[in-house]
Amino acid sequence: MNVTSMDVARVAKVSQATVSRVLNDNPNVSEEKRAAVLAAMEAVGYRPNVLAQGLRMRKTATIGVVVAGITNPFYPEALEAVGKQLERAGQRMVLWDSDRGGEEAALDAVQQGLVDGVIFTSVSEGSGTLDEALRLKAPIVLLNRGSINASCDQVTSNNFEGAAEAARYLYQIGHRRIGLLGGPLAARTARDRMDGFLHGLRELGQPVPDELICDALFTHEGGRMGVQELLDLDDPPTAVFCVNDFSAFGAVDGAREAGLDVPLQLSVVGYDDVAMAAWRSYQLTTVSQQLDAMSGRAVELLLRRVGRHEAPVRHDHFSGALVIRNTTAPPASQA
Repeated sequence: MNVTSMDVARVAKVSQATVSRVLNDNPNVSEEKRAAVLAAMEAVGYRPNVLAQGLRMRKTATIGVVVAGITNPFYPEALEAVGKQLERAGQRMVLWDSDRGGEEAALDAVQQGLVDGVIFTSVSEGSGTLDEALRLKAPIVLLNRGSINASCDQVTSNNFEGAAEAARYLYQIGHRRIGLLGGPLAARTARDRMDGFLHGLRELGQPVPDELICDALFTHEGGRMGVQELLDLDDPPTAVFCVNDFSAFGAVDGAREAGLDVPLQLSVVGYDDVAMAAWRSYQLTTVSQQLDAMSGRAVELLLRRVGRHEAPVRHDHFSGALVIRNTTAPPASQA
């Protein structure tokens, strides 16, 4: 396990900024704190990166990107889009997985001067690392998954309206008993899509009962198990909306395992429009994000921060579009 300056700060019971000052031989540190930091470095086995110290006062032309759940097909596509935009801007990319301590490692890399800034694609509400990054005024941008309380540049899809459009579409083609396969509530993306979908149906006088709402965890297995739980109800749904494509693929597979025809016996809608959604085995109806445009804006905003250009914090929202394919149809009773 990599030891970071945040580990040193915790052991020394000082801020990470104090650790950074000690590493830079800043005179504005008391001897007591300096001794505590040096002792903590020895205790945890931390070794400062000499190359990083040499780069500290100039740009590295390297940007960090943090993702989560790399097996989710959305993230490789997001990385490709971000990487393309960074290459156009003459920047290199370093990748971290937040499931393996990536958020903390990315922030540490900014502090050490290994990267000029970080794009977070999967931050959760209440993230301690995000709070620390904001406190340290590190150059960061949130892409895809925003945070209500974070005062930093953010680029997201209009998840609420995109999900509401999916709700209206299922209602318009005749569905009245519609399930919802949600995601982790700590992820604003999941909350906004769930809220938008429920709002869209409430506006049509079609509230969703609690028994038709399951947590699919943003995963294929979560979608498969979630749809099976809904299908076991005495009065199962005729359609389900999933808050991302990965769980929607699981819902389609789970329905087929149960012997149902998709879409004749169960309609399924996802969100993201990853490349797999258009595969012949799925042909998933989904809400498409403007991933290239969003990635371009995220890179633009981050490089503006890296260049120390003072500007108001921006929260940019890109509209999505419903892509109708072969996993949706009117319910069997109306066919």
